Amino acid sequence: MEATATIRARIPEAEKKAFEEVLSSIGLDTSTFMRLAIRQTINRRTIPFSLDALPKSPRKASVQELSARANARFAKAFEMLAK
Repeated sequence: MEATATIRARIPEAEKKAFEEVLSSIGLDTSTFMRLAIRQTINRRTIPFSLDALPKSPRKASVQELSARANARFAKAFEMLAK
């Protein structure tokens, strides 16, 4: 079995809860999502979603909207990988 490493990130509890709810609704957990995101980043050799939509001074609603769009893109990517 291949050795594993741990990645940690600190985020507000409310964002973590919202993130986990979105992932749960598409049948993923945080670890699976992170492995998919990391694998896609490595395979594409770039961030697997657009960063050009980031506002110059993000407000809370803008960040939540961008997070929802990014999650939808990952869900679509996951569906394509699952085929």
